[in-house]
Amino acid sequence: MAIERFEPRLGAGPHMSGIVVHNNTVYLAGQVARGVGRDIKKQTEAILVNIDRQLAAVGSSKSKLLSANIWITDFANFAAMNEVWNAWIDPDNMPVRACVKSGLAAPDFLIEIMVTAAK
Repeated sequence: MAIERFEPRLGAGPHMSGIVVHNNTVYLAGQVARGVGRDIKKQTEAILVNIDRQLAAVGSSKSKLLSANIWITDFANFAAMNEVWNAWIDPDNMPVRACVKSGLAAPDFLIEIMVTAAK
């Protein structure tokens, strides 16, 4: 099967694709929110909007999510992030998920989300 690569992340350096599709599986690069301030809900919403857009661009959707990895800088923000996540996620098709506390690439980033989905 062919490997398809979309949305090269030139702004992040020439080292990654934004989306890779292989064998009817969609892999998205980690998503962060830029320009929405240091508010966990706004950052989470912006990331989820981008995930919806990227999945749709390759013929998938959040109802086909297989897994989600979430990195959050402060677990004091966990409940607020989860509130946004729970309003967004398809309750009939929830992926497996991990959430860990971690530093991120820039101090303004409070959260990063990376998902894998079926096509």
